[in-house]
Amino acid sequence: DRLFAEESERLGRLSADLLTLASRQATSEGGERMVTVELRQIKLDDVAREAIERAGPMVKRVGLGLRASVARKRLPISGDTDRLIQLVLGLVENAIRHSPSGSSITIGTSLSGSVAEIWVDDEGPGVPLSERERIFEPFYRGAGQARSHGGAGLGLAIARSIASAHHGTIAAETAVGGGARMIVRIPLAATE
Repeated sequence: DRLFAEESERLGRLSADLLTLASRQATSEGGERMVTVELRQIKLDDVAREAIERAGPMVKRVGLGLRASVARKRLPISGDTDRLIQLVLGLVENAIRHSPSGSSITIGTSLSGSVAEIWVDDEGPGVPLSERERIFEPFYRGAGQARSHGGAGLGLAIARSIASAHHGTIAAETAVGGGARMIVRIPLAATE
């Protein structure tokens, strides 16, 4: 029963991911297709708090810890709250797949000049330099990634598409203390 429910959930996520990729409507300057977003004035720190609340049960279910490192400073951006939460939860799912048992995942925000940042850290093996660009390609699986490791190779491609639709970027870096950091950078909204 439990295995059936988990497999059904996985197939549901895969279907949703495929629909997201198939229904991309806008095209960026580089020719990369992007998801459709409804941009409004929002606060990226509020997005992080909502994502942390939603990620809690998902992380707890697999026996990992969840930490928050949300900046006190407000981070106003032009963004789509639902799409950004989708992005962060996708990064959390990716972190879960690469986290050792008993470790923690951290969701945080920061400010770097005129750019708001939201990131997800794990305590896994990290991403080799040679794969840091390729992991964002649809269906790409890193070296040594078996099918049993979960995922269809779409989550990070969708995350990149959502970041691009926000005039932002996504990158794989090394987390403080090791592991991987998936960081999204979005320009701050002009203040009136």
